[in-house]
Amino acid sequence: SIAPAGAAVWADDSVVCTGQIVNFKAIGGYALAFDGISQYATVPHNASLSFDGTSSFTVEAWVNPTVINTGAVAGMVAKNAGANINYELRFNGTTNNFHFRAENAGLNLQSTTTAVAGQWYHIAGVYDLGTSTAYLYVNGVQEASVAINAANQATSTNANAVHIGSRNAGAADFNGKVDEVRIWNVARTAGQLLTDMRNETVTGSPVGIWHFNEGNGTTAADASGNGFTATYQNPPITNYSNWSSPGTTFHTSTSTVNWSSGNGAGTTGNNS
Repeated sequence: SIAPAGAAVWADDSVVCTGQIVNFKAIGGYALAFDGISQYATVPHNASLSFDGTSSFTVEAWVNPTVINTGAVAGMVAKNAGANINYELRFNGTTNNFHFRAENAGLNLQSTTTAVAGQWYHIAGVYDLGTSTAYLYVNGVQEASVAINAANQATSTNANAVHIGSRNAGAADFNGKVDEVRIWNVARTAGQLLTDMRNETVTGSPVGIWHFNEGNGTTAADASGNGFTATYQNPPITNYSNWSSPGTTFHTSTSTVNWSSGNGAGTTGNNS
């Protein structure tokens, strides 16, 4: 096992490891790249992709901001109709951190991680009615939480499309790459997020999952089997430069890991 950014200690059966991976991405194939001006992808509205606050859900994605310090908010994955926000993962270009919003009444979680341009981050927003808590995870580590209560539980629904790389129809576009978008109608646990975030094959049944491995064209298949195809809006038709490849290597700025077990101990060096 390899720990995500921010993790100090983790365990795998009898092997106990300590260390930190500052940044990584190990899911293969392609990712979608957006210019922050007019490019984004949409998944048509479906009731299965909307949540009214009476059920748990999870939204997650790998993201890589090309530009920071933009001074503006940008959508990464959002079901947002302007004043009517169902859910969104977004990047704050003023503070350079990540947000999970689940409605309009104040449920807005903010990461403690400050993004670095050109690095990959796994972002997950979890709305968990089982614990009456909403959570924001960065690279599998919980960075924020807030209690769900009567004042903020009424999650707004809308008939807008799910937008990837934008908040709403080209408004507040994200300048960067997005990969492995997943939407679930359950609250994923920290362990499930950490286990599956570096794998295309996941445990459980997401409502929608987009690998973006096509490498060309203007659509991306929904690997969940539910048929929620994503369509790229305003792509560069001639050279398909919106498809970023490869995504198979680890993207790390630091990957020093120490481990110990009954068989001895060792250290790995940088893997960038």
